Amino acid sequence: MAFVCNYLPSVIILNILSYLSPKDRLRASSTCKTWRQCLLAPSQWPYKRLTVDLYRISGQSLRRNRYHNKSCDDSIALKSFLYKCCRFLTDLTITFDPNSPSNVHHLIGLIDILLANNADHFIITDGSNDQNVNNNNTNNNYSTLLDNQWVSNSRCLRRFTLNPIAINKTLDYLNNENNAKMCQLFQQLVQRLEQLIDKCDFLEHISFGCLQQVLNHSNRLLLTLAKHHSQSLKCLHLSSVKANPDYYPVFELSINLLEPFSILKVLSIDFDIVSDQLLQLMARKTTIDTFIVNVHGIDDEHKGLTKSSWSLLVQNNCNLKVTLNLIHTDDSLDVLRDSLLDTDMPLAHFRAYFVGMFGATDNTICHLVNLVANRHSKTLQSMTLMTTMSGPALEPNPVFADLQENPLVMLAWRSKQLHSLTIIGYEVCDADLIAITRLRGTSLKNFMFPLCCISLLHSPIAEDEGYYDDYFDRRIAYLLDGAPQHIQTKVIEDIAQPLNRKWTPMTFDQLPNALINGCNSLQTTYLSTILRDQTLCDESHNKTSDTN
Repeated sequence: MAFVCNYLPSVIILNILSYLSPKDRLRASSTCKTWRQCLLAPSQWPYKRLTVDLYRISGQSLRRNRYHNKSCDDSIALKSFLYKCCRFLTDLTITFDPNSPSNVHHLIGLIDILLANNADHFIITDGSNDQNVNNNNTNNNYSTLLDNQWVSNSRCLRRFTLNPIAINKTLDYLNNENNAKMCQLFQQLVQRLEQLIDKCDFLEHISFGCLQQVLNHSNRLLLTLAKHHSQSLKCLHLSSVKANPDYYPVFELSINLLEPFSILKVLSIDFDIVSDQLLQLMARKTTIDTFIVNVHGIDDEHKGLTKSSWSLLVQNNCNLKVTLNLIHTDDSLDVLRDSLLDTDMPLAHFRAYFVGMFGATDNTICHLVNLVANRHSKTLQSMTLMTTMSGPALEPNPVFADLQENPLVMLAWRSKQLHSLTIIGYEVCDADLIAITRLRGTSLKNFMFPLCCISLLHSPIAEDEGYYDDYFDRRIAYLLDGAPQHIQTKVIEDIAQPLNRKWTPMTFDQLPNALINGCNSLQTTYLSTILRDQTLCDESHNKTSDTN
């Protein structure tokens, strides 16, 4: 049977494969080398996207080596596959551990494949130029070569994304040997990224994975991007997540390097780089519709932003939506208010991670929520507030519960477009949560709140059930997770009823580990969310014909 199949022209094999499901195509490709070659024809890949998880692959290899006592490197098979299909890939995402020298080394190896030439590739065409090449002529020529044999493998790449699983540690935490090795690897990585940008034809989306050691070379990378992709780049992600948000050097980004990108729609960047000059430059483009700003510590030399610059930007970009990520921001509230929150900035997504870490009595977060509710209620679509659980009993922060009027309820009342609300680590009474769900109803599509943060101190439900009849009995728990099951059920049902769907609060086991275990990196709680923004913007802004 295989002998007969070998004589079929590639155009017929391609036609047969087109009728098969992806699983059946893989089975058919095991028939012989000819069919395996045809499986890698561009026409057999309607979605020319590839997501590579180097962290998972390296983990599987280690487990195999441990139990089978033999060397097994899955990255070899991965590189072989990428070498065959990279010539028609349009979208590549690579997940890796930036703290693992072997992962970074493999990442560089994958980019090297993209940088190679396809002179010795035999490319399967879709059949239109098929010359009915059979095995009786040669055993290897199953297809025709492209006319230009020296085109880079990355010529079709349109979207390239780095997706680290963690933030690379500062060199202070590494010993001298690892320090030198990691420095060298990241220098090689930046060099390869610059070469990749130079080789691609029409990049539309690029993300550097919030890696500070890469983004420190933003000027160098932007020069190459502007040289080759100024007329095609739509999504540019230069924002970072710091290994140490309290102390880090601020590099100078030349704002003029962003001028050539004529159709830029999405830009993510650190607040350290944002200036009136940048906002005015963006206002001249009139194409920006997504602006993501990461705010770490605010440098004393930052000049702030004027309200007029925001007004001009909004006036020229009517569809602009801003995402604001406050990351360990414990600086003066005045800077946040004057430069960001008390402006015409069209804030759509507000996230505050570990803001105002001055103790349980610090109510900075309450002031921030009030500012958002009063100034941005017409545009706000989602809000995320997250902080650590404190004390040996891991109790939530009580700043919202101590207020007579909860600003979260006012936020829910004012913000008609609010569809997502996540609050973790802050104590809120059940009556306020019920008020929030009643105000927003079924429009609140995503509502995340932990069971261990729901307070019963002023709960009408607990009072009706006689829970506090013996108020002076200190064994009585005032948080819902310690209450009897029938009270838990009643409170959860009353919160869920306006949502018109089944809703359950987060359990203690579902909380991010970093909130309850100080040994874990706090960055793990928000890194995936920030990186997901960079993927979602890619999907919403890059609907090209080659992915249909």
